[in-house]
Amino acid sequence: TTTATATSGAAKAETPASGTPDAAAEADGRAQLPRYKKVCITGEFNDWKTTAAMMQWEESRRCYLYKLKLGYNKQESFQLLLDGEWSKCIHPDESDGHFRMGSIVCGPDDDGHEKNWTIGTHPLDKATRNGEYQVRLFLKDDGSPDLVDWVRLNKSGVPEPEVEPHPPAKLPDHKKLSIIGSWHDWKPQDMKWDPDRRCYHIAIDVGIENQESFQLWLDGESKKCLHPSCEDGSPFTENRIMGPDNKGHGKNWTIGLSFIERAVQGARFEIRLFLAEDGAARLMDWVRIRPGVVGRAAR
Repeated sequence: TTTATATSGAAKAETPASGTPDAAAEADGRAQLPRYKKVCITGEFNDWKTTAAMMQWEESRRCYLYKLKLGYNKQESFQLLLDGEWSKCIHPDESDGHFRMGSIVCGPDDDGHEKNWTIGTHPLDKATRNGEYQVRLFLKDDGSPDLVDWVRLNKSGVPEPEVEPHPPAKLPDHKKLSIIGSWHDWKPQDMKWDPDRRCYHIAIDVGIENQESFQLWLDGESKKCLHPSCEDGSPFTENRIMGPDNKGHGKNWTIGLSFIERAVQGARFEIRLFLAEDGAARLMDWVRIRPGVVGRAAR
């Protein structure tokens, strides 16, 4: 537990207690965090009680933690409350928010009505009845919320590692990567390379059908096609990267197959192909373009 609630500039700050985020920050010279008495998690699992479930601070990772168990429906929605107060709610900017889908962390404020995070909507959550998860609130050095996410725990209570579902696809030397998609009449467009994220990327707008399909071509050549192993591949179904070869006919990635993508007309997505250190194609995904979110590394 920490000691005092966040105060205005005119108020006198209390001395941080030993073992709190503030005390640790003062000890090594980092910026001090706003002083919270506690951070509570509230949700369906505890009938939205405000102070019954307190998160624990872990200095080594600079985050608050809480272990949460899924119920019969294999989903749980929640919000975070500073000092157990609804007026200091940390919440996503939308209903059923999810860190993998680009939901923005908002607050602390009193604008969290019907804006909850929900565990169990994404296939990578691997949701099961009685499945346990570690919910994490990461803070910036100034104490403002940076990221809310969660990891599934194994039977020993240890976070499960995120394993690449398929081996990366080896790529030959190439000068560029092109994308051909339904939004551009299947005409090649060059993708940009981001050396910091080690990915090729391009932004596209979803059309009137609320779905868009595409393939990737090395050097703009159809005989060097990267494609999924089946029709309508996506991170929510089968997402193995195949090729480069000439066997991609009818095998496209498709944005908009899952409701949590929110792929309505006019929505903008960043399509990304991440490469391993050896240059192999390791991950194909996409994320809605949201302020403050696009540009984060793949999680």
